[in-house]
Amino acid sequence: MTPEAISALELTRIALEFVRFTNTFWGVIATVTIALLGWVFGSNKKWVFIQRVATSVAYGLIACINCLAQLRFNDLINASIADLKAMSASHPEIANLHAQLTHLGTLEDWVIVLIYAVIATAVIVITLRQNQFVHQG
Repeated sequence: MTPEAISALELTRIALEFVRFTNTFWGVIATVTIALLGWVFGSNKKWVFIQRVATSVAYGLIACINCLAQLRFNDLINASIADLKAMSASHPEIANLHAQLTHLGTLEDWVIVLIYAVIATAVIVITLRQNQFVHQG
């Protein structure tokens, strides 16, 4: 499909839908992280080892799957932006859009992976050490 086969408005809508999906991925990982940390810190009794490991593995899988999906949608967003840039370059009536598109893009893949890795590592360490220092009353 050539850029002329789709209107700038349709392409913008598609790009915004991709952005909505990536925002959903950030929202999912934030919600899961907050819920897990609330559960870990709110628990009054020490979890057995298998519970801590299973919870950590499950969280790690959720974070990995979410990160990979995020990276795929970022590629789609960047492709949409590139098509919009190409389309807007040849249409002087949308010169302002073209000027804004030259500075637009997503975070680099390595930054996204780093964010997920740091957060996931911290949460997994906290989960594995859950209530390690419970005081007997």
